Amino acid sequence: MEYAVNKFTGKVEFAERANTFGIYICHECRKPVSLRSGRKRKAYFAHWPGYGGPECENFVPGGVSIGAPEDELSDLPTMGRIELWLKIPSTKHSSWYLELTIPPCRESDATVTIDVGGRFQTLDMKGMSKPRRVTAEPVTESYRIVSFTGTPDPQFFNGVERECQALKAFGATVFSPTPSSERQGFSVSKEIRLNSSFAMLWALPSSVIFPEEITVDSLTNRGKWHLAMITVPSHISIEATIWLKEFTGLEVSHSVPSINVIWPFVTRRSNLDEIVLERTNEVLLGIDHLPHHQQSARKRLKAISAEKELSIPSLRGADKFFALEPDHLELIALFFDDDSNTHRYLSIDKKENNLEVPSQPTVDIALTNDEKDIQIFSLHIAECESLTSNLLQRGYRFSYISMPKGVEGRVKVYPSENTGKLLVAGSEPAPHNPKALLLKADINNHISSLISEQIVSVELDFGGFGNLYLTNARYNENEYKGEETITLPPFLRSRLLFFLSQISAAPVNNFLTDEELIRAFEITKPTVGLVPNYRSIKNEILRCGSNLKIGINSI
Repeated sequence: MEYAVNKFTGKVEFAERANTFGIYICHECRKPVSLRSGRKRKAYFAHWPGYGGPECENFVPGGVSIGAPEDELSDLPTMGRIELWLKIPSTKHSSWYLELTIPPCRESDATVTIDVGGRFQTLDMKGMSKPRRVTAEPVTESYRIVSFTGTPDPQFFNGVERECQALKAFGATVFSPTPSSERQGFSVSKEIRLNSSFAMLWALPSSVIFPEEITVDSLTNRGKWHLAMITVPSHISIEATIWLKEFTGLEVSHSVPSINVIWPFVTRRSNLDEIVLERTNEVLLGIDHLPHHQQSARKRLKAISAEKELSIPSLRGADKFFALEPDHLELIALFFDDDSNTHRYLSIDKKENNLEVPSQPTVDIALTNDEKDIQIFSLHIAECESLTSNLLQRGYRFSYISMPKGVEGRVKVYPSENTGKLLVAGSEPAPHNPKALLLKADINNHISSLISEQIVSVELDFGGFGNLYLTNARYNENEYKGEETITLPPFLRSRLLFFLSQISAAPVNNFLTDEELIRAFEITKPTVGLVPNYRSIKNEILRCGSNLKIGINSI
């Protein structure tokens, strides 16, 4: 059988992707099965000896092979082979070379000599526990094992063919790219598939005219050998098909249709045939490499489960996109009714996920006006201070502050207060967010009266949740132009002191008033690297009072 249920996870796994050390049971009779795999046949599951029986539809007794008839198994190769590869390491295809892959063997005190194209190369068989790769020359005579010395591994000596077919003397040798990330390169192809790309290497004829339907990218030649990357379209004429067969000696075959899952996307923790449905009851499918003569694919695609056959409607009459509703089914087989080789099994895992995405806790300030329009801003956003000041100038009033449970803040008033007052949440939930709490009523009224004052600066500091500083000139820029004392917020004063210490040769006196620091800052001439910091500090100082004349002659 091609699939079984993992006993620990309860999910369906396919033999080709199953874990060798996993424990599996039959999907029908729930009896133990084992994974069978090898080099000669496709991986499959079979019942343990003494378990299961013919009453199970998927019963495969242990020791009985499946996947190919006996007459076909007799034709399978039983010997290892030396493989020829084409490597193009440069992105510009300026260099290419051929490579031979020698099968591995057990460590032995022996050497093997190989003809790699007009020259011999000797390999020590002590280091051949893994496949060895040697560079080969482009020749038309076969690559071969010349001789052994010492006592080679008997399995390698008797089980590896002595010769490997080289390049063709006339016509092109076709190499197809391998999808494996472990063996990047081009292996010798046995057929030409439509809608695919290949590499062609040939010596004769010296000049080749490709059909116009084929896209050709000629690469660097090496001596008499020519290399080109070609792309065969999905539809070609009969003349182009005959030309490819005569030039390469290979049959031109159509691309094999495939059934792909478009949505939901495959997660990292699931395999390609496991579909996890959350907040949806549909699976979107697509058919790739569909032959041109099959005009109505939706009449051929079928979905069958262990209980019933499902309908697969097409999307807006399309021939390649379908919607599948699996309902409560866990395993579904997809196939074409006239093509038994193209099929796919889907393991459906439904999860009821009604939880909302949790939002990040924030400290918010709410402002309202006479028309009951409420504006809410989070203190951690950069625009909170400017937005709040603009709304206060337009007639909005402070309404409330909301915060998560357990968060504490502090309100400071300049210059009338030197110590801040602690801000803690009460028990009443916020109107806009039930998970947030409002300040206690007396504290909220205190902040409301402070913000309504037009001659004090207020700072609301909630640490990592953000802070808000409202200056005493936030209502009217031209209302106060007396000789009042300039007060900088603590964080801005500390930043100004640090900046002046960077550009000053002598230490800066920490007992200077804010006005004296601003005057010193005004006459400074920062270096080019400190100009961005200078401009940022200047803008912050200008926001603290409209009577400042900073920046008239500065940078």
